[in-house]
Amino acid sequence: MASRRHSMSYCVGDRQVDVSKDADSGHVRSDTGIAHVAYLQITAIDLLAFLTAISVGVCLVNPLVGLFELSSMFSLSPSQYLMVQRAQRRAISFFAVAIAAASFLMLAYALAVWPVSLAFSLSMAACLCLAAAEFIYWGVHRWMVVATNRWTVVPDKFELARKKWEYAKVIRAGFTLVAFVTILLSITAAEVTRTV
Repeated sequence: MASRRHSMSYCVGDRQVDVSKDADSGHVRSDTGIAHVAYLQITAIDLLAFLTAISVGVCLVNPLVGLFELSSMFSLSPSQYLMVQRAQRRAISFFAVAIAAASFLMLAYALAVWPVSLAFSLSMAACLCLAAAEFIYWGVHRWMVVATNRWTVVPDKFELARKKWEYAKVIRAGFTLVAFVTILLSITAAEVTRTV
């Protein structure tokens, strides 16, 4: 049976190099006898790092939205404010699932890079930042849900409660952003260590 070949020509500097690849065996040949071909090799740790970065990035969306809408939330009347909070309940449920997935993936990634002390330390710091963000957020969220009877009743000292809730969202955004940057640094440290 004849071997199938795929051929391509590349310009390298001022000369042309013809490269062919045997489709059956995967061998690469060039007319110079040297083939410089980069192969993409994705390992399980690479996939885990990618999924971890994406999941923490998804967790960053909701807090950043809260941060950017901060000034407009203070301009709403109490009834409008409660209506907006009721409308956001579905989004909060979605992001709670995303946060659980990100937490699991970050812990799995930390265990995967255990031998690389800098990457492990950074990934654990990212886990702690995300945990702190969620601890503050859900602690205040629970208090607000009870105080507003599931966002249906304007509580006593409404302005103080609104400030507490909105500033908790700002703190959450800060911690989540630090978690995102830290997990990216961890992935970079693990990759640098692996390639050196």
